[in-house]
Amino acid sequence: RPPRSTLSSSSAASDVYKRQPYFIILFFIIGMFLTPPDILSQVFLALPMWMLFELGILISKDKD
Repeated sequence: RPPRSTLSSSSAASDVYKRQPYFIILFFIIGMFLTPPDILSQVFLALPMWMLFELGILISKDKD
């Protein structure tokens, strides 16, 4: 059985989208560790990661 490719699988985008809240929390945790103790800096780092995440999901759904 060939390995399942996450880029060509139609269910991969929906599987990732189901876990979206966990990824959003992860982005804010990453922002917490990579920025000074300032909530605004954390948000400014987490938001682009979140938008790129959403863009990746949209692109992978569009390839179906």
